[in-house]
Amino acid sequence: MKIFDILINETKGIHVLKGIFEGGKTFFVKCLTHYLQTQGKNVLLTTTGTTTLRLSQYACTIYTQFRIHVHGYLSLLPQPSNILQSLKYENVIIIDEISMMSNTMLCAIEQRLKQA
Repeated sequence: MKIFDILINETKGIHVLKGIFEGGKTFFVKCLTHYLQTQGKNVLLTTTGTTTLRLSQYACTIYTQFRIHVHGYLSLLPQPSNILQSLKYENVIIIDEISMMSNTMLCAIEQRLKQA
């Protein structure tokens, strides 16, 4: 699995996994997450919406994890310091269904990560 080797050997950067509908992306993410966790990595699993439970019982939406409020516009809600602290210790952040996100949402996540 060339893509698996690339993802586990890259220490920095953004990687986007694309594929056809029902092509096994979520299954791959589950396998990758399990492997990274067995290697002692902290993995944050998030999703843009309805795939949360399919991804993992521990996954949550990006809106919950990054405390982003959507009501006609995006705004960052106050982030408790313990959640900001926990973001500092994540080695890998996986966002399932990232293609469903807007540029504005990505900017809000970047802003939140800079606060951590």
